[in-house]
Amino acid sequence: MTDDFFGAPPEGAITSTNIEFLKVAYKSLKTPEPYASAATTQVIEQNRQLCKVGFSYYDKETKLNVAIDNFAFAVLEVYSGVSGFVKDGDTQYNYWSPLVKDTRSEPIRLYEGERLIVEGIYRDIKEKLPNGAKFHVNVIAYCLPLDRIIRIELTQSVSRAMQRAIAEAESAIGRKKKADDISLFGICDNDHIWGFRFTEFIRETKEGKQYEGKGELFFNPEFKCGVIQPLDKTKELHAKCVDLQKTVREDYRSKKEKYSKKAEPAPVNNWPPKEEEFAAPPVSGFNGDDLPF
Repeated sequence: MTDDFFGAPPEGAITSTNIEFLKVAYKSLKTPEPYASAATTQVIEQNRQLCKVGFSYYDKETKLNVAIDNFAFAVLEVYSGVSGFVKDGDTQYNYWSPLVKDTRSEPIRLYEGERLIVEGIYRDIKEKLPNGAKFHVNVIAYCLPLDRIIRIELTQSVSRAMQRAIAEAESAIGRKKKADDISLFGICDNDHIWGFRFTEFIRETKEGKQYEGKGELFFNPEFKCGVIQPLDKTKELHAKCVDLQKTVREDYRSKKEKYSKKAEPAPVNNWPPKEEEFAAPPVSGFNGDDLPF
């Protein structure tokens, strides 16, 4: 009998049209009022490295969350979906849906594992969603420091920070716009590639107002942004983003066709949602000082 000469297949040995976007999350480090004054710059950085504040991702190999240094990204598309994780005793339920471009015309198809739970236009099914399944807006982007496509599940603070950055960029060239009037859904509809760079944490209330020392303190992100032009030192970056955008859109069309087949929804089960906690070391490398935004 001969020895087994087969080795384990490395990652990427089998090609697939199914693209997995690395999920990037943001945490605002909710701080009770009695501890707000103790939140120094050093304390914030320590918590950032532990992924308790700022942008981070989950590393499946190390099973740890990893903080992202010099976070900067180029928006490729904006999609919506419903997802959630629920634990009921020893049983876990993972709700997910294929992402959609327009919730007004495209149906949401919510699954638990491989079972279709509910299907329909979001406004018609939102009251039928099981506990723990929540609506999310997702920014699909090219992350410069990680050199890969990511999915940012937008929180209210991140959405607000992006709107403010766009309003500031518009104001700098004489176009006055209110941040609240800026919609992120159509940011990729006119062939422009918007880039965002995290600059600092700002101290705010839950509602996004400047923190005055009363109530809970949140450390929300602030961005600088601009349009990546196919000129000079950003020419290669722009070309790369255009190619990646085409890939993302083709993946979207492929999945839309795949999941468009009708199926009978399974009975909906309701359980209370439960949030996950993470901790991890930081990652370093990319320096965003040379970016034009």
